[in-house]
Amino acid sequence: MRLSISTPFDNALIDGIKDTAVTQVFGKLNNDYVGGGLEPHNLASASSDKKSVEDHVKYAHKHGLTFNYTLNAPCLDNREFTNEGRGELRKLLDWISEAGVDEVTVANPQFIGAINSATMYR
Repeated sequence: MRLSISTPFDNALIDGIKDTAVTQVFGKLNNDYVGGGLEPHNLASASSDKKSVEDHVKYAHKHGLTFNYTLNAPCLDNREFTNEGRGELRKLLDWISEAGVDEVTVANPQFIGAINSATMYR
């Protein structure tokens, strides 16, 4: 069995899970276009800037772990159907791809097409 655990974006977590069944960490910026299942103030403060997330993804990879970015807001008040909304989602997905994220978890099936197109040239 492989385990995936939430990360507080502290590299000490990765150091502490050596020699366990954990193969993946997951998390997200505490404030991005999509949002997620937790209120931003409940997320780790280090996840508030892109550079910290990028560095943590690299650290996870260096230690043999994959990284899953969560886009698990069930809806965006239909903004995902507007040109502006699709553009904002695409910018976020481009950054996620550039950051080296391995997987994305979504709750909104409308994101699947955008994710496929953002990753097809990676």
